[in-house]
Amino acid sequence: MYGYLKITIDNKHMSSAVDYIDLWIVAGQSNTDGRIELSKQRPSWLPYSNIVPNVKCFNSSNNRFELWKYSYSSVTLNNNEDKWAYDSTAMFQYANLVNKEQYVIKHSLGGSSIGVSPPAGMVNGIVIII
Repeated sequence: MYGYLKITIDNKHMSSAVDYIDLWIVAGQSNTDGRIELSKQRPSWLPYSNIVPNVKCFNSSNNRFELWKYSYSSVTLNNNEDKWAYDSTAMFQYANLVNKEQYVIKHSLGGSSIGVSPPAGMVNGIVIII
């Protein structure tokens, strides 16, 4: 569901130096959207500021990486989400492991299913729960 990329960016302060950043591409379906509401189950690692520490998420509305912040609001602006998914936990743990800020570009399409015929999660008219 997600992969690891290493890209380079020019360092504006040192013409011959190059900085490396850790960039994660997260793509998927409804589970990537986030299905767990903060008000019902809060990740134990998430500070009460609701900001994912040491992780910046790409905001396509202004083409910038910004703080990845969750909110309790159903309005999702500036990377604020009221539901969380597996990716923020993975990013948080990896950022702590390498002690370096992480960058993520996230794209998901919720409400989609993998199967078409029969519908995903159903076999012979019986709903399959995994």
